[in-house]
Amino acid sequence: MRVLMAACTATRRCGALAANPARHFACACHGPRSAMPLPRAGSVPAPLATPARRTWHVAGRPASVPRAMSGGAAGPDGTSFVACYVTVPSQDVAEKIAGPLLEQRLAACVNIIPGVQSMYWWQGKVEKDAELLLMIKTRASLVDKLTEAVVALHPYDVCEVISVPITGGNPPYLTWVADSTSAGAAQ
Repeated sequence: MRVLMAACTATRRCGALAANPARHFACACHGPRSAMPLPRAGSVPAPLATPARRTWHVAGRPASVPRAMSGGAAGPDGTSFVACYVTVPSQDVAEKIAGPLLEQRLAACVNIIPGVQSMYWWQGKVEKDAELLLMIKTRASLVDKLTEAVVALHPYDVCEVISVPITGGNPPYLTWVADSTSAGAAQ
């Protein structure tokens, strides 16, 4: 095995070798995948760049991608949903933010998850803090209003508010999210 590892030109940059030498040869630096060039930042791989190769639905997704996996509508009325993530410094701040989001119907549910360790760049150096994570389920159409509300209530100079599409889920739960946030969407 030492001979094979020495022959690999990628061992110095391959995380698989450091993490688990036995799995190193299944990683991306070996086999046919390494022969494929990676796209430059901002470029699109050739198969996706050629419109003739894809059949597109009117909803703006490839016909081969199921609706529930495209980040599109999963609700009964075509409503799209997201999970928003917000980090906070304390339980008090978490509740101070969660309460108004629920009262204003900008969120159907806010999970307050303790025990998060955050490491991040701030003012030129790496910081480390104990935080809590809010996982907020809502409609995609409410993200801007939700973000404004969080920023107004949050103590950080630059607070994290990010959202990711919910691409599927339990239909009764998604119906409940839609019903719970319908008043927020009407505002």
